[in-house]
Amino acid sequence: MQHFGLLVVLFLGVIPSSSSRRRSVEDVARKQLDTLIQTEDYLVVFWYGKNCKTCDRTLSLLESKFTELEEAGVEVTKMNDKKTAKLYGVVTFPGLTFFKAGKAVPFEGDLSNGEAILDFLISQESLDIPDRIEQVNAKQLEKLIEWKDFIAIFFYNGQDESSEALRHLENIDSKADKMGIAFVKINDLELVDEYGLPGLPSLVYYRRQAPILYEGDLAQETEILEWLIHTRTTGDDEDVIEEVSSTELETLISSVENLAVLYYDDESRKADLLLESLEKIDDECDQKDIQFVKISQDKAGEKYGITQLPKLVFFKSDLPNIFEGNLIDENEVLDWLLGQVHSDSIEEITGTMLDRLIQESRHLVVLFYDRDEAESINLIDILETVDDELDKQDILMVKLSDHREAKEWGIDDTPAIVYFENGIPFLFEGGLTSAEVILEWFLDQIKGDQIEKVTDEMLAKMIDGQQSTVGAIFLTTKGTGTRGPAPVVANNTDRDIVDESLELFKANIFFSSFEIKDRSDQLLVYCILYIVLCLRMIQKCATKERAVKEMFTLALEKFDLPGDAGFPLNCYYEPAKSQQDRDTLHKYLTQIRSEIGARLLERVFDPKISVDGKPNDHNGMESAQILAALENIDDDCDKYGIPLVKIDDPEYAKANGIDKIPSPYTLKMDCPTFSRDDIEEVTDEMLQVLIKRHEHLAVVVYDPDDRRSDKVLTGLENIDDDLDKGDVTLVKLSNDNDLTFLGELPDLPAIVFFESEVPTVFSDEELDKVSTKIIAGLENVETRLKGKPIRFLEVDVNDVPEISISSVPSLVFFKNGEPFIYEDNLMNEESILMWAQGEYQTNEDVIEDVSTEAVHKLIESNPYVLVYVYKAKCEKCVEATNNLEGIDDDTDAVGVKFVKTDDATFIKEFGIVNFPAIVYFESGNPSLYEGDPTEQAELLTWLLYQLKEDTIENINRDLLFRLMTENEFLGVFFYSNNEESLKMLRHLELIDDEASEFGVRLAKIDDPLMAKKYGHRNPPGLGYFRHANYIKYDGDLFDGEEILDWLTDPNIMEVSDTIEMVNTKMFEKLKSRNEHLAVVFYAEHDCMQCEMVLQELEKIDDEAEASGIPIVKLEDRALAKSVGVFALPSIVIFRNFGDDAVIYAGDLKNEEAVLEWLIVQRDPTNEAIEEKQGQTLRKIIMKTESVGVFIYSQENCKTCLSVLQSLENIDDDCARHNIKLIKTTDEEFANEVGITEFPGLVFFYNSVPNIYEGDLLAEEEVLDWLVEMRSESHIELITRPMLEMMVGNVQYLVVFFVKQNCRTCDQVLTELEKIDDECDAFGIQMVKLQDPQLAKRYGIKTFPSLVYFRNGNPLTYEGDLKNEESVLDWLIDDENRELEDEIEAVNIRMLEKLLDSSPFLAVFFYDEDCIECDALLEALEHIDDEADMFGVDFVKTDEPKAAKRYHIYRTPALVYFRKRLPVIYDGDLMDPDKVLEWLTSQDVFEIKDEIEEVNRRMLEKLLDENDFVAVYFYDEKCPSCHRVSEGLEKIDQDADALDITFVKINDHRYAKKYGVNKLPALVYFRRKFPNDLFNEQEVLAWLKKNRFKHMELDLFMYSILALASSFILYTAFLIFGFKPKETDKKLEDDELNK
Repeated sequence: MQHFGLLVVLFLGVIPSSSSRRRSVEDVARKQLDTLIQTEDYLVVFWYGKNCKTCDRTLSLLESKFTELEEAGVEVTKMNDKKTAKLYGVVTFPGLTFFKAGKAVPFEGDLSNGEAILDFLISQESLDIPDRIEQVNAKQLEKLIEWKDFIAIFFYNGQDESSEALRHLENIDSKADKMGIAFVKINDLELVDEYGLPGLPSLVYYRRQAPILYEGDLAQETEILEWLIHTRTTGDDEDVIEEVSSTELETLISSVENLAVLYYDDESRKADLLLESLEKIDDECDQKDIQFVKISQDKAGEKYGITQLPKLVFFKSDLPNIFEGNLIDENEVLDWLLGQVHSDSIEEITGTMLDRLIQESRHLVVLFYDRDEAESINLIDILETVDDELDKQDILMVKLSDHREAKEWGIDDTPAIVYFENGIPFLFEGGLTSAEVILEWFLDQIKGDQIEKVTDEMLAKMIDGQQSTVGAIFLTTKGTGTRGPAPVVANNTDRDIVDESLELFKANIFFSSFEIKDRSDQLLVYCILYIVLCLRMIQKCATKERAVKEMFTLALEKFDLPGDAGFPLNCYYEPAKSQQDRDTLHKYLTQIRSEIGARLLERVFDPKISVDGKPNDHNGMESAQILAALENIDDDCDKYGIPLVKIDDPEYAKANGIDKIPSPYTLKMDCPTFSRDDIEEVTDEMLQVLIKRHEHLAVVVYDPDDRRSDKVLTGLENIDDDLDKGDVTLVKLSNDNDLTFLGELPDLPAIVFFESEVPTVFSDEELDKVSTKIIAGLENVETRLKGKPIRFLEVDVNDVPEISISSVPSLVFFKNGEPFIYEDNLMNEESILMWAQGEYQTNEDVIEDVSTEAVHKLIESNPYVLVYVYKAKCEKCVEATNNLEGIDDDTDAVGVKFVKTDDATFIKEFGIVNFPAIVYFESGNPSLYEGDPTEQAELLTWLLYQLKEDTIENINRDLLFRLMTENEFLGVFFYSNNEESLKMLRHLELIDDEASEFGVRLAKIDDPLMAKKYGHRNPPGLGYFRHANYIKYDGDLFDGEEILDWLTDPNIMEVSDTIEMVNTKMFEKLKSRNEHLAVVFYAEHDCMQCEMVLQELEKIDDEAEASGIPIVKLEDRALAKSVGVFALPSIVIFRNFGDDAVIYAGDLKNEEAVLEWLIVQRDPTNEAIEEKQGQTLRKIIMKTESVGVFIYSQENCKTCLSVLQSLENIDDDCARHNIKLIKTTDEEFANEVGITEFPGLVFFYNSVPNIYEGDLLAEEEVLDWLVEMRSESHIELITRPMLEMMVGNVQYLVVFFVKQNCRTCDQVLTELEKIDDECDAFGIQMVKLQDPQLAKRYGIKTFPSLVYFRNGNPLTYEGDLKNEESVLDWLIDDENRELEDEIEAVNIRMLEKLLDSSPFLAVFFYDEDCIECDALLEALEHIDDEADMFGVDFVKTDEPKAAKRYHIYRTPALVYFRKRLPVIYDGDLMDPDKVLEWLTSQDVFEIKDEIEEVNRRMLEKLLDENDFVAVYFYDEKCPSCHRVSEGLEKIDQDADALDITFVKINDHRYAKKYGVNKLPALVYFRRKFPNDLFNEQEVLAWLKKNRFKHMELDLFMYSILALASSFILYTAFLIFGFKPKETDKKLEDDELNK
């Protein structure tokens, strides 16, 4: 009974109870696993170790999820095999690997989290297999319909019809995924009735859980995809245009026949208006089968050349067409879209689209045209008549109006037609007026075998990227210069920049004041520098032929471009803005370098002799014959991917080493060759280029008339392809070329091998002799080794590609399948014999002797390596070697690679001092064997123990130092040979695996000196190195759990001044121990910013720690994604022991902001307002846009604390509106802003203050005021101290003086606030001030009043303050803004206004950091007033945007705008008199085809300087003046031809000075002769008459004067010459009477 009872107990003990019965996970072997991986779509392998409690817990958790996994179709197995686990990247147990369609995906999350495991294994993303429709069951299907908005379900059975339909559907699976449509399949007959299916197979589309049955043909995959995409959006309640991503858009373009795409900027102000307009036609587009989508993704349209947004593109069958009309007009857009659906018009494309179509289209016709050209418009009409016919021939036709793109294809004149076939261009050269001729030409191109006629630009494009191999033939027509993007010279006698550079060149051309005025000067300097470089090269050349080669090489070699560090003229050249611009610039400079070199040689050497030393006589007949022959093989070349083209450019031929024309020529991957045989034929010029380009180049130099050469070439052609695979280029060179640069060559044929441009010469005869002698010698060796199982074979290296042979011939000895290459002389029989015998002897149970480098390679490629270290002249080593060779086969059997070495480098690296020694490597981790190496049985037992158990590595002193630097956390067990050490070691080995999970590596060392150094005088003892910083363990050495807790304690692992790296396990522990934990998620690789961010964050590590927030770094992308982090680096704070995670969204490089954020996140309820004082406060105001400063006093202020508490209640609300609140007790600051009574609140917006006047205790009112001040336009309230500060700092300041309880002031203030933003735009700051006493100082007696301060100079406004428009006009009026003795500063807005209003404006562009600008301004201010007198307004600006808008790239600069036409002053700005003379000179202010406006001063100057001046006096208010002015402007040019200066002046008072009382009037200043005329032809006739009759008028005047003078003289003579006689007699009588 007792036995039966015992039997019963034992029997029950093996039966699980029904309540705990659960299916266990099956354990599998290696072969079973391989089979399951191949057969199961979804397989989970749980890796575990024996005696691993964590493994048992995880396995139990996994088994609890078995039902869910089984329902998802996931097979679960387990395996205990370290070696297999390591093959799949699992190095620690437990581990989990998910095999999806044979591909291994490791689980990197927390294995103790069952939900995380389940989500990893059965989520939709996890079960998704690329290019395959996923199989689901009924339960999965129900969940997917519930979870997914869009899901397509294929119901099928095992019939052939289902298989065929499934094959078609899998072709569109990936495209459906890109559109967000899940695709699954299910084989369940019970669901046919449940889902109401008509039969199998069937396709049902669930759109937001609403089923739609597809009723079409399941074999038409394209129609199904278009139906899915169209059904995806139809039925939406919202009438909006669908937003798509770039990936979805590409799918739509390739799948939808009619697609309208709106490319737009979602941040643009017009975006909402535009979308609102277009969404009105969305439904109509759907009705017309036009799918309408929008995309705002950055750079989404660049692929199609769309750079300006918004832009509407219509794709019809993948072909784009751009809408050029008004996008806001939805009716116009709709008509255009409908027209595109049914229209046969030719589609308009961009240059980027053209590149794409050329690559993707087999047949493409491109019309290059000009929109404004009548011929182009007529040609479009003609081509549209043949468009349908071309569609039938599968020829795509597009048009392009882009002159730059046309020039890149060598097309200078438009319209032009180019036909592309497989990317090869055909240029149509016939008449463009006949549709029949054009259509016939197109059809001939498809059917014919013509060789294409291309331009050199077309050829360049094909070489640069369109084709990998291009064939060309050079014809005999006149050359056009060096190939490149620059336009060629039309006439060879015309001078260009190259000629100018060569003519100007001299040794001292660059003097100190050399001035670069424009881009031609920039290029001139570059050319001259290149000429200097060329001359240096030519000096080294003895012959012209050598110089030609050097110039060719120099032009093509790599050189720096603007923006590169090595470019010599970076101060003058702007770097390229894009890679495309950079490529274009490179082509330009390459072209000009080539042209300079060619023309320079003509000047240095005899220009009458051509490059090859004799004149070329091109035979046109020969070209025609060859061309006709090549036409026959054109199609065959196309089949082999070799486009055959022709080009008639002798200069291009010469540059590529072609001396004889015509000549076939091949470009293979940009490598020029003559296409005659398999081995490429080159010339000596080509060869010199190839030597520089290719690291390994073999050249066969041969004689075409020698049979031996033919034989050698035939043999070498067999290995040509193999050499290409080995990155060795093989070419041939005939002795017709110049061979001098190759040095002395033996008899031909000969082989010259260039390695990094270093040649090695071999002759065919020598090669034959060497090969024969080597084979004969090996036959002798084989005979001498007869009797030994060594077999000699002769093998073609091409038959064994798996064996890597660096060169042939080579001799290889295979031992146990491993090759050992003979590296000595193959012609030395004795050496080969000894080597073969030695290799054979070492193969007999001999441990392989290797070098240090070989050991490292073995460690990298093998998980288990045993290295025996010995030393020469060591008796014990010899004994150990003999013994250990007995276990060599045993180590191989257990998968351990056993080698030996006596390499001093290895010995030094691992610090081995006692010999012999054994070092065991497991996964690269070294461990020293402590036993006796001569005892092979003991060593083998130890080795098997190491393989089976996770033991702690044994190390020496050198390894300790090495591990300290390689491991962040290293635990070192110092021991000696005693029982306590062994006991403690057993405890440590129990926690080794768990410690490694926390990133802690354990090692042991038996070294008394090192133990003593680290504080362990009597081992055993435990020490811990954290980043090489040591700490000693003082706890219980025999308590493994306590040791593990100590090793993984965050406080112990932490090292000051660095952010600790933790793994996922350590993170979980830290999270559970710290209420607040900051984690920096980063990546060691593929993250450029991570290292920089970590360096910045380490600056705040200690401060954060002091605030109770430890910071750690973690490299775990899966964990990062689980908390919402998708881009690295990122910082997340975990609060409440990990329950709450908050992601930092600011600048990670701003460590102060991060620290502040962390402290706030630690205690979000702490709403205390920051306290700032002094300069810190002022810096915050200067740097922060919106700041509210609460000024209070801690003494004698009853309400300050109450107000402060109120403000703290609204602190967070202010922060949400980007308003920073600060408090201060700084009395000095209070005085500066005029706060004399506390408390006070001042709001600063862009450093402009505004004082709050309301109740500070009313917190809601305060908040509303702060938000209003920030978001709306308000005139700021300031105090007297603020005014005094602003008057000195602000150039244009408007102060609105008000007083309390003034209704008029409030009304006017409301009106003025309407123009506040306008004033800001013009650089005028407006404030208000309530200070009657200060107002009296400025003569203000009534309120409100307005005072305008210009650099502190006040000006009072006398107009109507309620009319805000008149106030604004007054403020921005030039006369009011003008500053005495100072040039006014303007912003870009004011500059635009001045350009519109001022006909003559001088603008001085300068930079604030410019040292010389202050001196220049001071000089120019001397002429400001004088320039103003001449009607020239003078302003200055330092805004970079303004300079860039008017293409000013170098400052300082003076630009004179005449009616917005700019002229740059190129003289000395320090000479103001010359500047004024230039500004007022007639040549500068004169505008072509327009009568110039002048003022009095300018008119007087013109009258002084010119003999003939016609002045038109007019009045702005005169109705007829404008008509007369238009008529006179028609004869302005004719008057200029007569040397008559024609001007006009709007000054009726000044007109009266010349007797002109009626306007308009024309005064011709020669003798101030006025005449009123309105017919311009009469005026011109009158001017001509008066211009050429001034001599006759002068004679007439002289005659009148002469007659007048004669008359006066004659009268005088009559009066005084003939007196009356009575008078004389009376006088005589009077005398007598006396």
